Amino acid sequence: MSRRTARSRKSGLEPGINLTPMLDMIFNLLFFFVLATQIRTNARQMEVQLPEAGSAVAADEKKAPPVVTLDAKGNIYFNERPVVEEELALYLHHLAGGVKKS
Repeated sequence: MSRRTARSRKSGLEPGINLTPMLDMIFNLLFFFVLATQIRTNARQMEVQLPEAGSAVAADEKKAPPVVTLDAKGNIYFNERPVVEEELALYLHHLAGGVKKS
C-alpha cells in the first residue's frame, strides 16, 4: 500500500465534497419560506361601480396633424399649401381653439 492510502484510512477521511452543510442550508431556507409565506386561497375582491357612457364618439385616427413648412426662399406652407404669415396665424389660432382679435 502506498503512504497516501494508509494515511487516509488512518484518519478516516475520504477525499470529496461534503454536501451536508449545503443541504442543511437549503432545508432551513425552505422551512423559513414555508412558515413566512401566508397562503391565501380566497383573493380579496372589491366591488367597482363603473360609469356608463351616454354616447360614444369615435376618435378620428385618419386625421393627420397640421404641418408647417418653411423652404429655403422663406415661403411658408401649411399642410403643403402656400400661405402668408397672417393666414398661418389665423389657422393656428383656429386649431388652438382661440379666436383672433382684430
